[in-house]
Amino acid sequence: MGCRGMEGAERTPDCRAPWVGTSCACTARPGDATLLRSQELLPWGLAPPGDGIANLRNRKLLSKTFNEFEIEQHQECAYDHLEMYDGPDTLAPLLGRFCGSKKPDPVVASGSSLFLRFYSDASVQRKGFQAAYSTECGGRLKAEVQTKELYSHAQFGDNNYPSQVHCDWVIVAEDGYGVELIFRTFEVEEEADCGYDYMEAYDGYDSSAPRLGRFCGSGPLEEIYSAGDSLMIRFHTDDTINKKGFHARYTSTKFQDALHMKK
Repeated sequence: MGCRGMEGAERTPDCRAPWVGTSCACTARPGDATLLRSQELLPWGLAPPGDGIANLRNRKLLSKTFNEFEIEQHQECAYDHLEMYDGPDTLAPLLGRFCGSKKPDPVVASGSSLFLRFYSDASVQRKGFQAAYSTECGGRLKAEVQTKELYSHAQFGDNNYPSQVHCDWVIVAEDGYGVELIFRTFEVEEEADCGYDYMEAYDGYDSSAPRLGRFCGSGPLEEIYSAGDSLMIRFHTDDTINKKGFHARYTSTKFQDALHMKK
């Protein structure tokens, strides 16, 4: 099993042959389209299920389209089959179990990850499948007690942010909790009114909520706390100067600051 065709893929654990185990994951940081092939989801020479996950760094997964599909046919897909889940693992809602030669309809994810499980038994073999998925930046993120990462763009740390970006992230905590956002790095084109490239924070689900600020320039920002259970982060860039971007960590908290921001 490998991650061929997945640009910038990270392997958890390493999926290259020889490989021993029941599953491994290919975590991709794609551009607009990335190919995922069935032979890369099936452990080398093993009959147990092979697991693959497309998990995008702060990007919203829009759809997955099958270009090729040929798996052993069975009325109930009881033998060789592909399963897709709307989330990071098999606890997420099952989108379908597929087999045969009819290409599945395009699959649209509700969030930033799809979990694929491909099972092949020891008898009939077919060609397999090839699929492409497309993404856009932004999306809905869940704040939990465990700290999570937010990046301005998928290639943060390797390349400056791209031009003409408009991304909205909505970070939501469970009822009774607020969102805490702590910036580790911040470097966005500076302008007196932050009219070119900027990051905005809103104390709610969308831009109709109170705006907590518009930020640009360089240097660490103050911590941001929501008054309610959500924060919206907007990142906008124009078509000229590009900088490093930002990296923040978010978590849920019981103790929101009344002024939303503090040192």
